[in-house]
Amino acid sequence: MDARLQAVVANWSARFVANDIDPLDVERTLADITTWEDWAGAWEATADRYADRADGAARAGHRITAAQHRRRAALILQFGQFVLNDDPVRRRALHARQCALFRSAAPDLTPPSLPYLLDVGPGRAGRVRVHGYIRLPDHRPAHGVVLLIPGLESTKEQFSTFEPYLLERGLATISIEGPGQGEAHADHPFRLVEFLHAYAAVRAHVAGHPELRSLPVALLGTSFGGFLSLRCAVADDVTPDVTPPDAVVAIAGPHTLTPLSGLQPILQEGFIHLSGARDIVEADELLADVTLSGHLDRLVAPTLLVHGDADRVIPVAQADRIAADAGDRGAEFIFDRIVGGSHSCNNFHTTVRPRVADWLSDRLHEAGA
Repeated sequence: MDARLQAVVANWSARFVANDIDPLDVERTLADITTWEDWAGAWEATADRYADRADGAARAGHRITAAQHRRRAALILQFGQFVLNDDPVRRRALHARQCALFRSAAPDLTPPSLPYLLDVGPGRAGRVRVHGYIRLPDHRPAHGVVLLIPGLESTKEQFSTFEPYLLERGLATISIEGPGQGEAHADHPFRLVEFLHAYAAVRAHVAGHPELRSLPVALLGTSFGGFLSLRCAVADDVTPDVTPPDAVVAIAGPHTLTPLSGLQPILQEGFIHLSGARDIVEADELLADVTLSGHLDRLVAPTLLVHGDADRVIPVAQADRIAADAGDRGAEFIFDRIVGGSHSCNNFHTTVRPRVADWLSDRLHEAGA
């Protein structure tokens, strides 16, 4: 197994299963991969089989089955393209197909997933847009809304595997992609200030939404999104008019990102892609403000920090820095250090995700009361 392939499998194999890929499909797909050059083709072939099944189900009038197969095909393509930075043309094509398949499935999911597009306005490197999906729980009214923020290589479609835990507990969800992420990357590369303005625009939209405007709001971010959830919670230095959230969950996020040389090479490539930089030197410059230093003393929301102590992508020492900076602020701050947990604790997803959902449901019930 070549070094790149070995790094991807070691970092993220648990993530495939945690995000609703059949473990046997993972096994069969990885068995067809000998070198990195096989990666995208093997995953696309697995996705093709689900897409074909979906077309057959649709022709037979089985809309729910068709939606389920298309959603799974989209998630499989997510992992076919998510670190394909050595072939950007193919990555864009696979990602476009991923988005199209999920979009076709979204109306027939239970509950439906409604496309979300918010034009924030011009930024320094193009228009800033937020792409996402809104889902409302079957048993309404909801008692809170959770904004889900993806990380470096995750997408709004992937959150369809986390949303059910929240929806089942009566929480509405909005899974978003801001500058540099998913579909929004085509509009604008990641810049922290533009991301915080995009977050402010989402909060303003929630405040005007007929079914969401009176609800308490929580933020949930995974991996780099864990950093973003915490930074958005203390965004008053950039967007002073935004009300702080009522709760925050940060899973496996960094405290400080640069210098990127401290990360694995495959992660360095990812952040170069995220920021639209030419090389690691420029990426370090563009991402120099990605730090929580000097900000967490303004964190007033109840906060749950989750990190695995076996995380090889973002070491748990980063979470230790976050906990130390948060200190004793009076507001609830819990650090769940998961013994043996991999990145984003995907190898414990069956216990971590219900725990997170219960905690959020309780905090938003309290905020609403």
